[in-house]
Amino acid sequence: MVWLAIQGRLLTQERKLRLHIQVDDTECCLCEEKVMETTRHLFEECKWSKMVWQEIVQWTGIYLINNGIKQFLDGIKEKHWKQFKMETIAAISGAVLYYTWRARNWKKYKGKNVNTKDAVIQIKKEITERIQFLSNSKKVQRCRGFIQHLFCN
Repeated sequence: MVWLAIQGRLLTQERKLRLHIQVDDTECCLCEEKVMETTRHLFEECKWSKMVWQEIVQWTGIYLINNGIKQFLDGIKEKHWKQFKMETIAAISGAVLYYTWRARNWKKYKGKNVNTKDAVIQIKKEITERIQFLSNSKKVQRCRGFIQHLFCN
């Protein structure tokens, strides 16, 4: 899903129009603003995803400028972090993209609103479960301070 987002191949309302697929409503259903649903809007500008990112920044203590998905992930690679910290931040970012797209689909196709707090809880749960699963590995041990920060927040 992240790869599709980077490539601009997610089937947003804007992409459907470019592919000449009939669209009844082009507006973002997550924030309900009068803005066309594009990949950029969903993952960078939408109030819903911004609220999720704010919670994630508070949890991780890490703020990276979001100038596009590819640039954001490239920014993670450029940091002089330990390998596991880089992998964890990339996984968290992927989870935010996934849950944003999932919330969009649930609202659009099932008529169910997904609360940003619920999405953040699920992201934290999945990431901490992965870390616990890998807790005996050397690369996790080398990032104890970062891991403690995540588990204490």
